[in-house]
Amino acid sequence: MRDDAMKYLGRIKMKRPLMVLMVVVTVCLTAVGGIYAWSKLSASVTNNIKTPTVDTEVVEKFDKDSTVDWFDQVEKEVQFKNTGTAPVFLRVSYAEFWKDADGKVISGLVDGNEVVNKNWTEAWQNDWFDGGDGWYYYKKVLPANEMTAKVLTSLKFDSNYAEIYQTADYTLKFVSEAVQYSDDDSVNHRAVQANFGRDFKVISNNVITWN
Repeated sequence: MRDDAMKYLGRIKMKRPLMVLMVVVTVCLTAVGGIYAWSKLSASVTNNIKTPTVDTEVVEKFDKDSTVDWFDQVEKEVQFKNTGTAPVFLRVSYAEFWKDADGKVISGLVDGNEVVNKNWTEAWQNDWFDGGDGWYYYKKVLPANEMTAKVLTSLKFDSNYAEIYQTADYTLKFVSEAVQYSDDDSVNHRAVQANFGRDFKVISNNVITWN
């Protein structure tokens, strides 16, 4: 089972100068002394079968649609939560883009330098595997109702490019995908291979080595 979750983490404007199972049981009785006496008993039983759910969300601390000065450091804390009822394998991706005053997408690089410096955390460096395919794979099985550590804390805009981008808007977007974790290793490998296209190994304490 796979979950895709997408969340737009705000737009920054720069300042301008059960499955329910119904079981029906029918019992038919009985013949005594050559006289057939038929008795019919119908019992309707409703069983609420709760199947595990797979769902994730991006959790952020950020003032959406904020307007900031080029010299400000913008607080933007990001982490990921397993909101389902089953433990999951997790991967995330992010994209950023600028739009000018006419709504045209423009590059966020000037002479190979990024206009926005993203302050990634130590957890982002240690707990995530860069798959080289645009996705970052969480190196742990994420239990239900638990969150990863913060991966991002803030953004800083390079004031050297203020004049070029002063009328533009900046957007940072994260996407997360999850696959349900099972106690059956063969099931896990088939599911992850089918959805993520990668191989892995789960070692002690549900730590994952991605290949």
